[in-house]
Amino acid sequence: MQNASDLIFATDVQGLLVSLSKGGERILGYKTWELVGREFSELAARRSDLLDAMEEAIVRGSASRLDIPLKAKDGRLVWCNISIVVLTNRSGQRVGAVGICQDMSQWKEFQAKLRNVERFAEMGRLAGGIAHEINNPLAVIQEIVGWARTLLRDEKGLPESFRSEMEKALLDILEQTRRGRTITHQLLGFVRDVPPCWERVDLGDVARKAIGFLGHEIRREGVSVEVVGPEGRVESISDPRLLEQVMVNLLSNALDAIEEKGVGGGRIVVEIVRREGAWEIRVSDTGTGIDEAHREHIFELLYTTKSPGKGTGLGLPISKRIVEQLGGEMGFETEVGRGTTFWFRIPDRPTQWGD
Repeated sequence: MQNASDLIFATDVQGLLVSLSKGGERILGYKTWELVGREFSELAARRSDLLDAMEEAIVRGSASRLDIPLKAKDGRLVWCNISIVVLTNRSGQRVGAVGICQDMSQWKEFQAKLRNVERFAEMGRLAGGIAHEINNPLAVIQEIVGWARTLLRDEKGLPESFRSEMEKALLDILEQTRRGRTITHQLLGFVRDVPPCWERVDLGDVARKAIGFLGHEIRREGVSVEVVGPEGRVESISDPRLLEQVMVNLLSNALDAIEEKGVGGGRIVVEIVRREGAWEIRVSDTGTGIDEAHREHIFELLYTTKSPGKGTGLGLPISKRIVEQLGGEMGFETEVGRGTTFWFRIPDRPTQWGD
């Protein structure tokens, strides 16, 4: 019993623990002497589940229960399948019970991941239809904007300031519809592995465009945004639309973190630096930071720390996938209460570009 990897326990006739296997110590984090003399049912997250199983064992001689959560010493829940057998002496008197608990925590985690995979598969099936439904009205808007710009150019007698303002507004609408089509393209690319479109890009220009997309939110939150980098053109061979999407996502997350902190104001710094023969873009905020419990999951698909209706769990996984498609890597640094820096590093030119 002591060498078993499962949690094996024995109780007296009153349900008080008298022994615990080494496997039980490993699974729960307790030493046997810490639990001896306590009711084993106290370790159950729902004590009634374990008491019901013990009552059934007394009546029938044995009982089994699936997916019973036990409380480990460090506060985490350990999901176990539990079998309990009543012990009797030669006279048939009940003298105690023995239970075997199989740790099913890894299986529970695997089930949760399978559910996420199923959700992702469903998203993949829907992606084509969603893109079609979104792209159709965007195409109509683009056509209307083109028609409106033609009317504006042909209209005589308009004040130049009004004409200039309207032209800028129409160009902004056109740019946002293009961005919307780019996003649907990226959603399809995530499930269909669409290759990037390589061209020469100015990383500083990409950063400034991404900031411009979120101008309204930045002004609303009263956040200051600064771009720091080399003077002049910062050139790389990459896909500007994909880079813009990564930047917009990181900036949006930074704004959410600052808003969540709830102290007003805040600061975001976009830094472009040369590192290890590549360009590194760093987006730093003065927000809440990321709790340690969330850090290892932050790039998992559909995992989000945001409140319901605010986060989808797609932004960071898609951004990481995009950066890897561009031949780079992504990571982050964080400190709770002080803020987070997400960074991604891309080469000057992809291997596909050639010499």
